[in-house]
Amino acid sequence: MTTYSQGQVVLLLFPFTDLTATKQRPAVILSSDSYNQSHQDVILAGIYKRRKSHVADKNRTSIYRKRP
Repeated sequence: MTTYSQGQVVLLLFPFTDLTATKQRPAVILSSDSYNQSHQDVILAGIYKRRKSHVADKNRTSIYRKRP
């Protein structure tokens, strides 16, 4: 069994959203070393080159309430 350390960068195959293919991408291990040693899973986050600010703007929702 491979053990991972918190902060370690690994290369993983991330699936496309339609699940038709994968692409190798870097990810950083977020889970603690004690968690990694006692569980079969790890908690990680993908690392991306660019900041996609337009994605956050599309997902932002404003709610306006009309007063009677």
